[in-house]
This record gives sequence, C-alpha cells and structure tokens, in this order.
Amino acid sequence: MKVSTVGGGIGGLALAATLGRFGVECQLFEQHPGLRETGFALTVQRNALQALGIIGLEQAVRGAGQALTDGLILTPAGRVLARMSLEACALQRRTLQGLLADAAPRDVIQFGRRIESAVSDGWTVAADGIHSCFRDLVAPGNPPPRDAGYIAWRGLAPAGSVPVATARRQQATETWGRGVRFGVVPIENDQVYWFAVARDAPADEAPQEMRRFLLKTFGHWHHPIGNVLDATPCESILLTRVVDRLPLPMWHSGQLVLLGDAAHAMTPNLGQGGCQAIEDAVVLGRCFAQLQQGRLQDDELGPRYQQLRKPRADRIAAQSFALGRVANVGNPALVALRNLAMRATPRRLREKSLGDILTFPAPSAD
Repeated sequence: MKVSTVGGGIGGLALAATLGRFGVECQLFEQHPGLRETGFALTVQRNALQALGIIGLEQAVRGAGQALTDGLILTPAGRVLARMSLEACALQRRTLQGLLADAAPRDVIQFGRRIESAVSDGWTVAADGIHSCFRDLVAPGNPPPRDAGYIAWRGLAPAGSVPVATARRQQATETWGRGVRFGVVPIENDQVYWFAVARDAPADEAPQEMRRFLLKTFGHWHHPIGNVLDATPCESILLTRVVDRLPLPMWHSGQLVLLGDAAHAMTPNLGQGGCQAIEDAVVLGRCFAQLQQGRLQDDELGPRYQQLRKPRADRIAAQSFALGRVANVGNPALVALRNLAMRATPRRLREKSLGDILTFPAPSAD
C-alpha cells in the first residue's frame, strides 16, 4: 500500500510525518520548488499540540515557538472585554513546516511536481488547499469559496523592533472596534506577528497606501499597535480577502481523500485552520496504519475518516464564521451590546465553551 499526498502545506506535511511515524509508505508532491510560505505565522493551539503529541512532535513544536498562556479581547482604548487561559504555541509558519518536513521519512517530499489527477497506484490525499483541483472529483458542482465580507492584512514586526514586556510575551491580544479589529501575537525570537481586519481596503493597494490606511485606522489604538505597524516594512504586508467553503457532502471518493482546506476551508477567527489540518493528518494517518495492518478494509477507510473528522471540522468552521460576524459588527448600538455581553460573560463559561474546540478527540488505537 502506498499513499500519495498532493500539497506541501501544514496538512500535507503533517500527514507525511504521521505516515512515517506509523510505518506507512508514502510520497508527497508539492508544485513549488520549496516549502511554501503562504502566511507569516500561526498559533498551534492545545488541540493541535495534543495531536502532534501522538506522533512525537509536541515538544519540538513547543520548543521552537513562543508559549502563549493568556488571551485578551480589548477595546481600542485597551479596556479588557474578555480574558481566557491559553495553552498554545505561536511560531512562524516556515518554522512549523520545517519541523514537519524534518519528521517525514527521507526523500519522501518531491518539490516542483504538479499533480492534478489521482494516482493510479494506491491512495491519493488531496491537501492542496481551498482551491483544490480534486474537490470536484469528490463533490461535483460544489460552490465557489464564500466571501466572509471583510479583508485581512498580516505582517511581521522584525526581532527586537517592538519592545514587549517579559510579562506580556506569553499574551496574545485581539482588539475589537466598530467593524475593524487588530490582533497582536508574540512569536519566537522576539518577533511580533499581527493581523488587521476591516470591511474594505483602500482603492489603491500599493504598499505605502495600505500602510497609510492601517496607521490611520489603527495607529491611535492602545499600545503597542501603532509601534507594531511602524516597525513592519510596508512591502511585506500581506492583504487577502477572507473566504471559507460551505461544508461538502463527502470528503472521499474511492481511493481519493480530501484533507485540510481542501475539505473544510474556514475563516481564521478561531485560529483553527492549521490546527484542524493537523488533526486531519493524525486521524487519517492512523486510519492508513489500520488499513495496512488489516484492521480496516479499503472501502472502510474513507467513511471511517469522514466519520471521525467531518462533524467536528464542519462545526468549528461554522463557529469561526459566526464569530467573525460578531467581532466585525459595525453598528454602534450593536457594538455596545456586544461589548457588554463580552464583559458580562463569566470567564469559566467562556473557557468551557471553547473546551470542546481545544481538546483533540484522539481516536482509539484499536
């Protein structure tokens, strides 16, 4: 049995590492000449760390990143709306990709190979992202990506350019205004990752104009937002339209299986896109191991994987989309009600509601 994975993002690399861990023959094809950098950084949350622990990578990821123990939602003036305990690790995307690639068996990853059809020999796993060319093979006629109604900028303030007090290096913040918000996440090596969200971008998307727009919109907000923007080279600011995908009816067809954004692309509001791809990889990798051991049959693998992963991933995608609607509300009266509700909700209830998302339901090894 051989597994061919298409796509060298977080999900595809995590699957290669998982299959190697479980002794399943595999190969990974990535069309780019090297590891892709589709974003600056990400937060590996508790559920993904638990999944990585199953394949022996949790401590390596923790050691490479910045530990986060506290999450705050603030007003533009810096008033606390909500506080949550975190057990997460923030790091550059390329750092995580490197760790996953190093954990995969030697010579498994083939760069510069574009694959657009299922391989004829063995299984094919499509981990080629939100615009997967395999989706129509699994679910013909599926709708195009859904526009969430807002755009996002992302950037990285270089090491040491934004002084962050030691007590706050383990603290991630998200500041909610009227139809706009701004997140600050310390990552490894004294760097600061940030993101900004608004309903519209300036007509002129030249780097200098985007920087001017961001400073006008967010520069007067609480410390260190203005400093973070000032420290970020304008040519490195990344602008994207936020989209997701409506749930697919199926994640598999024959010996073709979807993974990560190819199966369940979600908005970034819960920070779960990469985390859910890691969960997919560990669960699917274990299913392939069971198939190799004779504990699953060929026609059982796809349904088993879908049963274990689809309800959870679809639910989290829906929750993430809904959270974006709340966080980006622009009507002043609704903003006041939102902020009042956030302050009035007990911390224990908020953390309890997130408990299911942040706990990896590891499948039985039997």
